[in-house]
Amino acid sequence: MGETSGFTLWGSKVAMVLGVDAASWPYWRGNPAPLSTSPFGDITTLMDFGIVIGATLAASLSARFDLRPINAVGQRGPARPWAGC
Repeated sequence: MGETSGFTLWGSKVAMVLGVDAASWPYWRGNPAPLSTSPFGDITTLMDFGIVIGATLAASLSARFDLRPINAVGQRGPARPWAGC
């Protein structure tokens, strides 16, 4: 399992909430134990949270983390590109 296997666990947990039997998937046949425990007890989940939080912190500390784009004149304009999100 690598750093992104936490995403597989999260997706499988969501699928199980929706009524899908994720334990029958080939990915989980070898070790279905993570499906029966909290995802926050899984080390890859904690690593994924650490990666996302660390990247957000690094971007904000670099002063390049801004939601408003710079327009052609060089001034900060409205956040119209973010409206599509």
